[in-house]
Amino acid sequence: MPGNVQSITGKQIKDAHAVSVADLLNSQLQSVNVNDYQGNPFQMDVIYRGFTASPQIGTAQGLSVFLDGIRVNEPFGDVVNWDMIPMNALSSFDVFPGSNPIFGLGTLGGAFSTKTKNGFENSGVEAEVLAGSYGRKQFLMSAGANNGVIGGFLALNLFNEDGWRKNSPSKVNQIFGKASYRTESLDLNFSTLIASNDLVGNGLVPSQISSKDYAAVYTSPDESKNKLLQFQLSGLWDVSDTFNVTAQVYRRDSKRKASNGDVYTPDSQDTFTKSRKLNSGETPICMLPDADKNGLPDFYVDEQLPDGQGGWDNFGTQFVQDNIDKAGILTDFTSIISTFNMKLDDKFEAYLRSRFNNLLYLQTIAPGGKELPVLSSPDIDIGFGLIPQYNEDLLTFTAFTNPSDGVANYISDDGSKRYVLHFALPTNPGCFATDNTAYPDIRVGVMQDLTPTGSIQKRDGAADTSNSNTFGTASGVIDGTPTSIITNTQIDQITDGGAVQLNWNTDHHKFMVGASLDRSHAKFKSGQMLGLLDINRNSYLDPANIGPEFTAATQEIPNNNFEGTSTTKSLYFSETWSPVKAWHFTGAARYNDTTIGNALRVRNNADIPIGKIFNRIPNIKLQNPDGSYPAQAYYAPDVSLLKDAEKEKFNYYSLNPSLGATWQANESLNIYGNISKGARTPSVVELGCAFDKTPVVTYVNQDGTNQYSARSIAEHRVCNLPTTLSGDPYLPQVRSTSFDVGMRGKWGDNITWNLGAFRTNLKDDIYYVSVGPEQSFFDTIGKTRRQGLEAGIIGEIGKAKLRLNYSLTDATFQSSFNMLSPDNSSANFINPQATDIYGSIRVEPGNRMPGVPLHNLNASFDYDITPDWKMGVTAVMHSLSYVRGNENNKHQQGVRVARTKLFKVPDPNDPEKEIEVFASGFGLPTSNPGTVPGYAVFNFHTSYKLDKGLTLGLNVANLFDRKYYSAGRLGVNPFSPSVNGAIGVSGYNHNSNDWLAANFLAPGAPRGIWATLNYEFGAEK
Repeated sequence: MPGNVQSITGKQIKDAHAVSVADLLNSQLQSVNVNDYQGNPFQMDVIYRGFTASPQIGTAQGLSVFLDGIRVNEPFGDVVNWDMIPMNALSSFDVFPGSNPIFGLGTLGGAFSTKTKNGFENSGVEAEVLAGSYGRKQFLMSAGANNGVIGGFLALNLFNEDGWRKNSPSKVNQIFGKASYRTESLDLNFSTLIASNDLVGNGLVPSQISSKDYAAVYTSPDESKNKLLQFQLSGLWDVSDTFNVTAQVYRRDSKRKASNGDVYTPDSQDTFTKSRKLNSGETPICMLPDADKNGLPDFYVDEQLPDGQGGWDNFGTQFVQDNIDKAGILTDFTSIISTFNMKLDDKFEAYLRSRFNNLLYLQTIAPGGKELPVLSSPDIDIGFGLIPQYNEDLLTFTAFTNPSDGVANYISDDGSKRYVLHFALPTNPGCFATDNTAYPDIRVGVMQDLTPTGSIQKRDGAADTSNSNTFGTASGVIDGTPTSIITNTQIDQITDGGAVQLNWNTDHHKFMVGASLDRSHAKFKSGQMLGLLDINRNSYLDPANIGPEFTAATQEIPNNNFEGTSTTKSLYFSETWSPVKAWHFTGAARYNDTTIGNALRVRNNADIPIGKIFNRIPNIKLQNPDGSYPAQAYYAPDVSLLKDAEKEKFNYYSLNPSLGATWQANESLNIYGNISKGARTPSVVELGCAFDKTPVVTYVNQDGTNQYSARSIAEHRVCNLPTTLSGDPYLPQVRSTSFDVGMRGKWGDNITWNLGAFRTNLKDDIYYVSVGPEQSFFDTIGKTRRQGLEAGIIGEIGKAKLRLNYSLTDATFQSSFNMLSPDNSSANFINPQATDIYGSIRVEPGNRMPGVPLHNLNASFDYDITPDWKMGVTAVMHSLSYVRGNENNKHQQGVRVARTKLFKVPDPNDPEKEIEVFASGFGLPTSNPGTVPGYAVFNFHTSYKLDKGLTLGLNVANLFDRKYYSAGRLGVNPFSPSVNGAIGVSGYNHNSNDWLAANFLAPGAPRGIWATLNYEFGAEK
């Protein structure tokens, strides 16, 4: 193989006592590091050569992972669920470097290939129990047997722990079975894998909290329940000594159900104010009669004639004359009594109903789910140019105060008359008082809880500018303010596939040709609710103690339903030509044809965050059919309805070749080189969440020129994973080109070594980029590069074994792009109206990628003290790495960032509306670096064979109890000490200007000690 292939045997997997695949690879292989963003040993990101295989949706994936030839990257997001790979069922784990086309799509930086045990090579029964720190308990069992023709193998893994961090328990249950049939020419295997796991990973924690309590969590719970049912039928038929056929078919059915409780941090510019519930007897709603029960309030019609000057003769009607001096309330309908509830023009009535619906239901969805779109008025020309034929002014109730234009009016088709509608008087006339004296605390449908001086109270003290401090020094409001957001998601995925391969093996040629077909189907849905945080920062629902305007406190807000399919058809071949014994030339290629289809339903007004979906007191309510009136109350909008599905279909084609050679210079030296190309099609979630850069007009300047914004921004599209998707445009597939050169060899009989260099260039790489405070998308960012060096040595001298691996991994962006990172000290906060750059950073070629240390080293030393007593030490070392949010590598400590904020405040001329104002000032100084420091962790293990087959073991992780962090991101900590803000029971600071800049860190586990007892039935001492 012309590359640095790394392998781990089944015995090495067993002896490592690694809790997960990530833990195993981090301690055993070159160019590997892990990032524990989620805070769970089964949910770590594995980074190999700067490419990631992660269980987290939204992480850019670049590695393919296989279990017995089945690609286990899930179709939704290409993620890898490490908890679904049974460690005690593995017979080998191989890592293939580069963009090897044989492994298919998604293999940009490498492929992990695992093989499972069977009843022929792994006969016998073995059981092991483990117990110790973190409340960890584990039972492992495997059994294999055969009669020479039929074999069977079974592996069981039951894992349970409390977790070393607070409120972080996990359960893993895996069972794997394989039945085999073998003859001299035929090998058939049928396997089943079942997993049912409950993982709690409470994620990153702010540096200020972690420094005081290393085991603390930021918020909780963050729980994922993963289930898997997988079947595979595979076979090998030896047609002759030089030719065989292999084939497989499989089905993989996986489900993930997650519930995550996070801190709720709305933008400080939001104008949330303290609200109150309605008191008994309060009637701020105008209760309008509806005598004919037709869904429109009772009305009268006043006919007006043209005034000959493009207007209407308002004063020429008796009705206007009767009411002209009755300012505020129209009471005399005598002159138009005959028009009571008269038949209206059909088109105008439809127009009026669509407009009135907004008042009555506070949305364009009527009860029962019937959508009533808001209709526009047609234009008409009555001799003075085009004007709207219909008009309405429902919101200001001009029917009660303006005898001239009424609540609505329409012009007859011939232009000879204008019909002006006036509502009949409400049963509670004070509800529409123009000076608002009846209910001065009602604003935008919400009862404000005013101070004794009559002022509103901003929930976030940073948004309170009443003291002329443009950066808000008020305390904020604890009572009724939601502090947590609870997200529920469910993902169902089924993948079916098959492959057939023809293999020839002769003295000078190893040739194979194959075809495969894989089809996947994914369904996704999500919803969110608002809650509170208790003293331990646990999220919980408590609508009675949250402001009455917050709809999400009482009902789950659905974000979207998503279905996606992906079908890939492939043809591939590989040839290794050995013209002479010392030279081997390898060529391979794979053609892929992929079709991806998505159907996405998003909720109405999906651009509105759930914290801004409000229950409101409507302006009016209609009389019930029985003559009664509905109770005065807040009314929730119907948030259950989703829009019709937006359907997308994309096709991708690629032909990816590779060419390599190896030269066996002598018995102790092998030199190799390889070049290969690969591709990764965007996953269904990336296409369902892609950024649309199409320019659209958003504003026309006074000089007639246009201002443009990207379509995703202009149309307020939203994509916040893993909660909200939005149907968006095509993304090109990612293309890779890999180069590998190196050498390997032996020193004597007991020492092997390797030394190599690699580079992989990506074109049209995809990255999850924020473009606004609540808008993030997958976007093509241009070119990226991973390059580095690898070196290793393995030796055995007497009773001692030594392994040392080093790698240098330089992962960099190679194109310039902007991305939102408001917590970066170098972010641009100069012009709030420049939405494309405000709060953003500029990433330049050469900037290093987050989460990838430049230097990585792992080592192990094992010694056989006696034939029965063994001990060993392993070490894992990584240099510093940049945190997410610092993609430009420019964030600095101690910087007081100048900021220009854009606030929305009530319009002094119209309290129902808002205007934008600018405010300039400085945020608090940054106290956090943009990196996590390097670290070194040592582990110890020892075992003693007590009797034949019975072995007692002791494993110590993090021997010196080192506190370290594997990864992080930039952020601000809402649980910062008070400068001005009120502090709630959870420690939440209700003035966001007090929030301190923080590195949100992924802490590594402290010292852990576990005892193991292993028994091999029938073993000889």
